[in-house]
Amino acid sequence: MREFKLVRCNNERSLSPMHEIREKVLFAPGEYDRHHPDDRNPNHHCFLFLLENKPVATIRLDFINSHDAAVRLVAVLPEYQGKKIGSKLLKAVEDYARGKGIHKLVTNAALAAKKFYENIGFVSENWIDPGEGISQPTIPMVKKLKLIPKLIKATITDYPTIQNMARFYVYDMSRYCGFISKAWALPQDGLYESHDFRKYFEEPSRTAFLVKVEDELAGFVLLNKMGARPDTEWNMGEFFIIAKFQGKGIGREVANQIWKTYLGNWEVSVIPENKRALNFWRKAITRFTNSYYQESVIEIDYDKSQPKRYLLSFDTRKN
Repeated sequence: MREFKLVRCNNERSLSPMHEIREKVLFAPGEYDRHHPDDRNPNHHCFLFLLENKPVATIRLDFINSHDAAVRLVAVLPEYQGKKIGSKLLKAVEDYARGKGIHKLVTNAALAAKKFYENIGFVSENWIDPGEGISQPTIPMVKKLKLIPKLIKATITDYPTIQNMARFYVYDMSRYCGFISKAWALPQDGLYESHDFRKYFEEPSRTAFLVKVEDELAGFVLLNKMGARPDTEWNMGEFFIIAKFQGKGIGREVANQIWKTYLGNWEVSVIPENKRALNFWRKAITRFTNSYYQESVIEIDYDKSQPKRYLLSFDTRKN
């Protein structure tokens, strides 16, 4: 398998091959300025793309603000064009931009490059370019970057953090379950209370995770091995994504990561009134298992106010 590497150009040794590629691919003889101030702007990051340590392409990423960045001066050596080097280059730059907190990439695509950008997820959309004017016809294009959540195994030091987030977890659920009983009422001090989750840090049959997006707390996941079915190996005890990250595919990606890591017979139970959660789990499990799961309604003995639960059962080894 060929090794590709994205390398920041931050010295003359790396800038020289970048200039050579640009001169060969993008500019007519005598038109290129190797000392253009835009390449020295600290918010403009120049890169070489290496194949087996050989420079084969270059790109510049201009950080417009804390969330948007412009893709500029994309060039692939002629002998490497048509080999998917460009798409690999853009993928590497997307990963770099995402790691810097960028949510959207923009570019002014040459007319001949429109199809290339469309194939990698860009769409035609106007954006305000703070850079210098463009002499040739281009098409403004935009790509919104998908947020990638990280699962981090929690330790006892994370216990207070999860308990604090659990207040918002209960608040979210109260939208749908709040009228089941008075136990769901907001306490007089104005602070929702959750079950104590300390046992997830003390019992070997339980596991806790923090969810982070770009190093920002985004929720938690609590797993246990206690299911309603005798063959259950893993049960989704609690699952919470904070409001700002809901509806963005984060929850489904987190669930997929969990199911791919912990293989076996799974079950997810949902309070009937919690229709939004039921809809989420049905869709997520359907996609993960290709509709190969069972759904039933059972009664449990630990909730007198609402003993019914939807039970979704599946085997992640068959995915």
